[in-house]
Amino acid sequence: TTKSTEKSTKKSTTKSTEKSTTKSTEKSTTKHTEKPATKSTEKTTTKSTEKPVTKSTTKTTVSTTTTTTTVSTTKTTSTTKKKSDPNSPENFPVNASPYFIYVEKGSHTITIYAKDSHGKYTTAVRTYLTATGRTASLTPVGLFSVGGKEKWHRWGSSSFSPYCSRYYGGLFFHGPLYKQKNFGSLKESSVSAIGTNASSGCMRTSAQAAYFVYAFCPSGTYVKIVNGSPLGKSAGRPAIKSQYVDPATNKVPVAGVNLKISSKTVKIGESFTVKATGSDIPTEPTDPTQPQPGYQVGDVNKDGVIDIKDATYLSLALAQKTGYTVTLELGDVNKDGYLNARDVTALQRYVADKS
Repeated sequence: TTKSTEKSTKKSTTKSTEKSTTKSTEKSTTKHTEKPATKSTEKTTTKSTEKPVTKSTTKTTVSTTTTTTTVSTTKTTSTTKKKSDPNSPENFPVNASPYFIYVEKGSHTITIYAKDSHGKYTTAVRTYLTATGRTASLTPVGLFSVGGKEKWHRWGSSSFSPYCSRYYGGLFFHGPLYKQKNFGSLKESSVSAIGTNASSGCMRTSAQAAYFVYAFCPSGTYVKIVNGSPLGKSAGRPAIKSQYVDPATNKVPVAGVNLKISSKTVKIGESFTVKATGSDIPTEPTDPTQPQPGYQVGDVNKDGVIDIKDATYLSLALAQKTGYTVTLELGDVNKDGYLNARDVTALQRYVADKS
């Protein structure tokens, strides 16, 4: 607001005998969005030595103009998409290999994923138990790839492991320990250690698991190793007897067989054949898409029997109840490539028909 008072008195050698008093007050207020309001008052007074003759008062109507400016505010909300879970099979990197190897150090498991119809590694075809490093630092975490392979690798002077596939430096996926390059010379204690922190950083697993990586996962196959158990994998420990079997031939070497007949008399020139059988020894199927040895499709709780308990177990697993996990190869009863309620229904019908 600017207030201006102008007082003007005219002095000259000749004094005016007339006194005129004019009082004018003008008030103007303008309000807008750029400059503050300005108030102007102008007052002019002329005095004379005589009494005023005329008194005039002029009233001025104050006019106020208000301009309302609408301020437009634009609020931009930026939505950042949640970072994808790197441990989800949907986000596994893809290359030319038909398989992807996923290792959880927390659950001591190796899971083999195959490509789905979209070319992503989302179909689990195998889950094996494995030993990892005695200390956390011995088995590294990260993304690696399968390198060179050896049918037998020698450890020191008295131990060998079959079907070795290198994945980092001097670390391998390999089978149990044997005294010789012979499946009949198994060191059984090395099988008992599978599923624990027992190795020098390698994945010491069953002969069947080692053979799968050796035979079906070419050099360059991705290997992802993680701490903990983000996907909640689980697998049973392999039977010691099964580790006397060469998974490449499904045959038991003579050194691994205990003959019931202690002696046999033969004549000169006579020959005979010894045949060993073992129906209790699970062997690796030649078709990698079939369930892992020892279990049937539908035996989701792995108790050796397909019954209503499996349907209940599968329902709880699908509801993500703690402690209930099912692999695709055992739970995909209707063989559509997914685990869902349709598999529970198919399992219930199977059990009902069987009973």
